[in-house]
Amino acid sequence: MAARWYEHWREEVFPLLPTGRPRRFLEIGIGMGDTARFIGKHGKETSDDTYVGIDPWEAETHRQRSDVTATIEEVGRNEERARWQIKRAWGSNATVFNNRSHVVLPLLSRQCPFDLILVDGLHTTEGVLQDSRLAWPLLADGGIMIWDDWGKMKRDHKAVKAAVAMFTEEVEGQYKELFRTRQYGAQKCQ
Repeated sequence: MAARWYEHWREEVFPLLPTGRPRRFLEIGIGMGDTARFIGKHGKETSDDTYVGIDPWEAETHRQRSDVTATIEEVGRNEERARWQIKRAWGSNATVFNNRSHVVLPLLSRQCPFDLILVDGLHTTEGVLQDSRLAWPLLADGGIMIWDDWGKMKRDHKAVKAAVAMFTEEVEGQYKELFRTRQYGAQKCQ
């Protein structure tokens, strides 16, 4: 289960998020919905917290995110499972966009700022860099951005590490590094 990769968020991420007001979460690359469920179970503070997720659920996109060859049927099952998990964890406080992130992110300025953004979309250098550049302005001051699969050393995941290095150089002085594990976490300066 993917949740084991996010267990450290309970101590290292969620306590840094704002309290006393609704929290806003954005996930780029939903996959099967495990992260959305985990955030809904452990990261929500109020019943007004909201979740926004983006995933095109295309076989080609999922092939670039993993080592397995995803068929259209498998991707369809992932989408169905994700939507079920999101509905269960978030109810009507969730919005899911079935589209590519570069199309949706520019449209989200009315829903921001987000307190936590997870970048787990297309695992190419260009894809991660584009998601990072488009999502950073949507992140609240003091908000946290996490790049998943940063620490994996597979061919496609090396691209994640390269893109994060390029992006953090672009925003040098605007963030504080939180952790370098399987994921890379940064908190936007206030």
